[in-house]
Amino acid sequence: MPERIHFLVCQNFLPEVEAVLGGGDPLLEGVTASAFPSRCGRPPLLAEEIRQALPEGAVPVQVVGSACLSALANEACGSCRTTRIGPCFDLVADRQLVRQLLQEGDYLVTPGWLARWRELVAAWGFDEDGLRAFLRETTRRIHLLDTGTLADAPDHLRELAGHVGLPSETTWTGLDHLALELRGIVLCRRLELQRARSESALRQLHQKSADYAMVVDLLERFSAAGRERDAIEKVLEIFTMLFAPRELAYVAFEEGQCARIHCPGSDPRPVDEATRARVATFEGDEAWNEATHSILLRLGDARGTFGVVVVDRVACPEFGAHYANLTHAILPVCGLSVGNARDREELLRTDAALRDANQKLALLATVDGLTGIPNRRRFDERLQAECRRSIREESPLSVILLDVDHFKAFNDAYGHLAGDDCLKRIARVLFECIGRPDDLVARWGGEEFVVLLPGTSAPGASRVAERIRVNVREERIPHRASPVDPNVTVSLGTATVLAQEASDASRLVSLADEALYEAKAAGRNRSIARECALAAAGRARRGARTPGTVEAGPGGA
Repeated sequence: MPERIHFLVCQNFLPEVEAVLGGGDPLLEGVTASAFPSRCGRPPLLAEEIRQALPEGAVPVQVVGSACLSALANEACGSCRTTRIGPCFDLVADRQLVRQLLQEGDYLVTPGWLARWRELVAAWGFDEDGLRAFLRETTRRIHLLDTGTLADAPDHLRELAGHVGLPSETTWTGLDHLALELRGIVLCRRLELQRARSESALRQLHQKSADYAMVVDLLERFSAAGRERDAIEKVLEIFTMLFAPRELAYVAFEEGQCARIHCPGSDPRPVDEATRARVATFEGDEAWNEATHSILLRLGDARGTFGVVVVDRVACPEFGAHYANLTHAILPVCGLSVGNARDREELLRTDAALRDANQKLALLATVDGLTGIPNRRRFDERLQAECRRSIREESPLSVILLDVDHFKAFNDAYGHLAGDDCLKRIARVLFECIGRPDDLVARWGGEEFVVLLPGTSAPGASRVAERIRVNVREERIPHRASPVDPNVTVSLGTATVLAQEASDASRLVSLADEALYEAKAAGRNRSIARECALAAAGRARRGARTPGTVEAGPGGA
């Protein structure tokens, strides 16, 4: 069906226009007409008068006129278009004829104007005498351009001519010229409308291409979404760009229930009751509300719902079908992204829990449960590593092995709980007596402790041992069952090796154990040092005391 067009013409020409439109011309099918007030440009029509004369409905309107439209512009009439001709008689007669008659001094009239000449003249402000004087001064004759639409037009012509005292003339024009003019206007307007539709379709095509390119670009960004929250932010970003809604939210589900709500630019929060009720009644994958221009979109897979996107008051609801096509394409990908992010986070949580459990197990395996210091297993691991470093750097390595004097008697006298507390206090004293990060204090077993001193010579180790002995005694832990001292004391054996001598870690510990045995045999509460040959020789070359046993204690400190 041809494009509908509505003509808005001068009231004087409405009969002619209606006659042409009713003539069965296929080109003018779907064209209608109505009139605006006829004032012949005195004064010109205003935009408001045109708007009041417009028909109801969204029909393209073409306003056709002459001097009466001089105050109008296309912008002033909204969606209307105006066609301004020269003299309005050009609508019904050949332009050359109209100009010839005007040049000869004829006053041109049409049937529609003649039917209302008294009314129109009065509107111009002329009385009968004034009209007669005006026309006789400027006009040779009254000339009717007869279109044949009003049978009484000749009678009205004689009446006007007789009133002003001028001769009259009639020229038959018919409706052919008017029909040709209307066809031209209709063709131009329909071409303009078709061009506008084509341009709109092309813009929509470009917009659709841009939308799909945008969606593809955004979907590529999902690959960088490592967390579920990151994936949700990407989902919200996509739907913000697609719908430009006034309000947008993502309701995350956990175990089939609403868990939290995410909104652009804000932290997740608990789901309010209104949103919870709205989402709870949502069925299917999408639901469009025409009244509120809102849409609900479900994200999920075979495992269930991951979340629901709530889009309220979209910016351009007329593109609802286009949006639906886009959402059908991206919803599965959005659901896949959120699901993958959830799986990834679950794997990370499981992996972190396993690592934490392994670390705790490793810690339990290398820490003494009573004192909280490293146990013998940890000491053995460190001893092997420090022996290799001693060889590599040709540096000394020392070990102190110590035993709490008469500890069995202490337990018999004070009980095992007091014994445990005693060992804890001694462990703390040992820890306080070493000051370097590489030094290690460990529980050797029972009431025995061991200290590992990397890069420490025999004199240095002896000083540390003596400091331990003194500080333990100064802790003043009562020991009434000790024959050595009224307070708890310790005996210590120190051993030092250098370079290649460190290749045998057990030899270093054996030397420290022998020194400890000697300290206990010598009366306890003392420290005795042993050195391997290379360590002793190196100290001798530096002018130190003759190598051998270094003893310190109550009588030899």
